[in-house]
Amino acid sequence: MLDMHNHILYGVDDGSKSLEESVRMAKMFVESGYTDVIATSHFINGRYEKQKPFLQNRLNEISQELNKQNINLNLYLGNELYYESGILDLLKEGRISTLANSNYILLEFSFNQAPYGLNNAVYMMQLAGYTPIFAHVERYKYVQENPDWLKPYIDQGAYIQCNLSYLKKPESKDYRTILELLNRGYVHLFGTDAHQSEWRNPMVKPQLDILEELLTKEAYQTLLIDNPYAILHNEDIEMPDEYLKIMPKVSFLSKIKKKFAG
Repeated sequence: MLDMHNHILYGVDDGSKSLEESVRMAKMFVESGYTDVIATSHFINGRYEKQKPFLQNRLNEISQELNKQNINLNLYLGNELYYESGILDLLKEGRISTLANSNYILLEFSFNQAPYGLNNAVYMMQLAGYTPIFAHVERYKYVQENPDWLKPYIDQGAYIQCNLSYLKKPESKDYRTILELLNRGYVHLFGTDAHQSEWRNPMVKPQLDILEELLTKEAYQTLLIDNPYAILHNEDIEMPDEYLKIMPKVSFLSKIKKKFAG
């Protein structure tokens, strides 16, 4: 499996704090069934501004340590880019990264205020040869209130990623929003968004088990395996014919609570 959204590179954002922690995270990824990871450190002007050459060196350092310790996890470079003017210029200048040197870019937005002028921005990104993926959309207030806010951008050619971590919180707005998005067929990818070895870590096997119960076999294969590797190989992201086996009922939510109790 491949994770296309995480913060395994240390000392560059709010993710891993040390080489040792990055190694611990790598071990957790392997234990959860991953063999490949696209490291997507934040790029936010005025806050997290480490650029591509620095991040590539940091990734190489971690990869060397993983090889030294015989940890079988392949790392590829990416970024989680905060949506603002100037992104295209930074990409063209090689200062920030697409996902694993593909045409796909991972975009993050304000959590409370819907972005202005996004239709035109998506068009300009596509015109420049990039395909946007909207990161962890279940966290945005305006998506929670209106999941169909995403539809025009999906119709325009953008793709949608949700976080695995919120699948362990069945009473949260994030969880309910993920279900609504799956029911509408608006989800194309899941990522761990793993940040550290304790807080929001890569140990996501229970969440993957939940998705196996929720999703059709085709949807699980497409969203968790095929589409992440489509990014790595710069191929088209696909949509399954059917997403959910059934909409979860109260008994299923109780089952999730028990799985994560304690």
